[in-house]
Amino acid sequence: MKIVLVSAAKFESTPTFELLKSHGINALQIEVGIGPLNAAKNCRQVAAQAQDQHVVFMGTAGTFGEFNKPYLVTAGEVIWLPTSVRTSQAYLIDGIEPPIPAIKHSALFQGLQTATVICCPAISKITTLPPSFSTHTHVVENLELYSCIAEISESASQFDTVLGITNQIGESAHVQWKMNFQHCAKLSAEYILSKLTGKN
Repeated sequence: MKIVLVSAAKFESTPTFELLKSHGINALQIEVGIGPLNAAKNCRQVAAQAQDQHVVFMGTAGTFGEFNKPYLVTAGEVIWLPTSVRTSQAYLIDGIEPPIPAIKHSALFQGLQTATVICCPAISKITTLPPSFSTHTHVVENLELYSCIAEISESASQFDTVLGITNQIGESAHVQWKMNFQHCAKLSAEYILSKLTGKN
């Protein structure tokens, strides 16, 4: 079995791929595409390549909570929630976009903090969350995960998520992301290697 690294763009997973290969770990690197539409269009092909393999979905996310420095989380519930719906400017028809539990997680990355992952068509600048999220202790935003998690996780023998938190949601989000995305890729690489080799 190989480790299949799935990310929106290769720069998110290349440090992990290169580190695993340098340690003799069989790995494959696949792009699902940037944004939810690309992820939805490409997920079937990616799922075919990941058939019966251990998939690690990697990416970056912004947090609705406090942000002091980059860190890693794994996905709990994954929810499709456009910013316009979140801010009560629009609504979704009941039942057409059900929340997805992060399924088939292995025991490998259970040491990571679990976050509720909101996915939407574009990067949000507004931090408001609906009252129903008051029971969620940690909420982050990623564009691609909702669009591809179901199909890829059904194909994989194991499915894990490692998301690097690069920024806080808001006006300065992109500036923070640019400062931190490479560091998050390095954090992810070191963490995944440590778990796969048992060297914590």
